[in-house]
Amino acid sequence: MGSILFGWWHLGLIIFSAALSIKMNVLLYAPSLFILMLKAMSISGVISALAGAALVQIVLGPPFLLSFLVEYISRAFNLGCVFIHFWSFNFKFVPEPFNFQCCLGSQTRCCI
Repeated sequence: MGSILFGWWHLGLIIFSAALSIKMNVLLYAPSLFILMLKAMSISGVISALAGAALVQIVLGPPFLLSFLVEYISRAFNLGCVFIHFWSFNFKFVPEPFNFQCCLGSQTRCCI
């Protein structure tokens, strides 16, 4: 996102929104991006940049939502999802009691 580095916030947020429509994990960058925007721009500039990003979602969303509305609503926000943690080779040196079982629980259902 070189456009954000050059201070082209509106273009950067349009690119961010397009990337968000492709892959939802881009949303992880949103809080820090929002704080940077607040520091670099006025409130009206932030609102207009966010409106541009929302416009991209409004333009790109309807073809998909009209085709797969039920699937989207039933699977997009599965908050009951439990992720399975596999102990990677890189963390074999960590003792077994610290394997994050308390954070992940003992359920075996996997969300992809």
